[in-house]
Amino acid sequence: WQEARQRAFDAATPIPPGPVPLAKAVGRTLASDALAIQDMPHYASSAMDGWAVNGSGPWILSEPGQRLAPHQASPIVTGGLIPPGAKAVLRSESGIITTDDDGLPVLALGGAAKPGEPRNGQHIRKAAEEAAEGDVLLKAGTRLNPAHIALAALAGLDHVNVLGKPLVRFLLTGSEVVERGIPQPGQVRDTFGPQLGAVVELLGGIAGEQLRVGDSYEEWMAALQDTEPEPGGPDAETEPPADVVITTGGTGRSGTDHFRRAVA
Repeated sequence: WQEARQRAFDAATPIPPGPVPLAKAVGRTLASDALAIQDMPHYASSAMDGWAVNGSGPWILSEPGQRLAPHQASPIVTGGLIPPGAKAVLRSESGIITTDDDGLPVLALGGAAKPGEPRNGQHIRKAAEEAAEGDVLLKAGTRLNPAHIALAALAGLDHVNVLGKPLVRFLLTGSEVVERGIPQPGQVRDTFGPQLGAVVELLGGIAGEQLRVGDSYEEWMAALQDTEPEPGGPDAETEPPADVVITTGGTGRSGTDHFRRAVA
């Protein structure tokens, strides 16, 4: 067994790394560092609902998004883009809409406001506050969990480069094997089909399709050939060629055992 296992190990070729979409990357291992492709956050934003303001109050109200002159303010929501000229954000709890001597609406301190509020930069999340473009967010070798995927998405990534996984297909043999129900005399329940895919996934592989093989040599040959569809062939679009094929049974030398002959 030691020699057999060593030969099997020596025969294997590492699966090359490659990009996978974020939605399919949980559980995979990063092959290279994941970098921020833009500043995080990539724009200055408000940390509060309220008003973007320039200078001290009271403030004349301006339309959202316009450049603010001194003593002007415009409404803003949490995460909103800080308009040009804004120096701080006044929380909605700290402001009150009132009128000036001419009866025009103005924003003034009120409610829960503290003296001197807001100070310059208050309640503004600066661009690149969390990471700058090019910073390493996740190091190579990281086994990705859902939080990592969220971070990669926040960084603007659509794919991550991960270590390869072998695609494994299964040849399940024996015409006496049944997949469901109570087996009749001469039949046995299939115990490999329900478990082998899960075992492969636990060991780091990708469980592919399962092919059921009868007791004829021709079925064996067809099944072995079907595990490796030719590039561009009818099966190429549904599943790429298998990296590993696992067979069950058929290794004896009876009239229904064809594994040795078919492989040869």
